[in-house]
Formats: sequence, C-alpha cells, structure tokens
Amino acid sequence: MVEMIKAGCIPAWKTVNDGLDSQYQQAWKTAFRAAKVLRKRFKADEIRIGGSLLKRDRFHENSDIDLIVPGFTLSDKMDAERVLDCGHCSHAIDIVPLKSMLPLKAAYFLGRSVPIESR
Repeated sequence: MVEMIKAGCIPAWKTVNDGLDSQYQQAWKTAFRAAKVLRKRFKADEIRIGGSLLKRDRFHENSDIDLIVPGFTLSDKMDAERVLDCGHCSHAIDIVPLKSMLPLKAAYFLGRSVPIESR
C-alpha cells in the first residue's frame, strides 16, 4: 500500500476490464476536492482515503468515497457531509469520524487507509 498520496495526483492502478476507469478517476478528483474543503472550511489537519479507492479491483459503480478524518467527531461528520453533499457528484462521500469511535475501531480504519498529503 502507498504510504502517502500526493494531493491531486491519482495513484497508478492496474486496469480492470469493467469500463469504470473514468469513474474511478472522477471519484479520486471528487475525493481531492472534498479533502480541500475539509481542510479549508473545517480545519481538518489529517485526511485519509480508505475503501475501494485504494483497491481498483474493489471499485464498482456504486462505490462511495471514504474519507477518514482522525480529528472529527460525529457532529463534525454531519456538518461536513451536509456541505459536501453536492447532489450532482458521481459518488457519495462518507466521512469516517475517528474521534467518535472506540480506539480499536479507529485503529482498524487507520490501518486500512492512506493519508492525503496537504499542499
């Protein structure tokens, strides 16, 4: 797994013959835009990517974008998702607020996600 994802740079992936490469690229672009909003508007220091964006072979047409935010509470998640719910985005954004989770569950998400480098 990649150790850090450079903001705005979609990691290389193995092509899967499912016709979803352009959707996969669009989902990454949406994730980067969302991370930028979370940093600017909600002062999120660390934002991580998880789920099917990290494994192209798990990405499908109904995949959402999992953004893991260690400093967020459940209340932060609700506020941020309301702002990020653009209605016309190709993929839903799911924010995982680690501050509101039990330590073992938070560690699970941290271990299966990769930070997005801030610019």
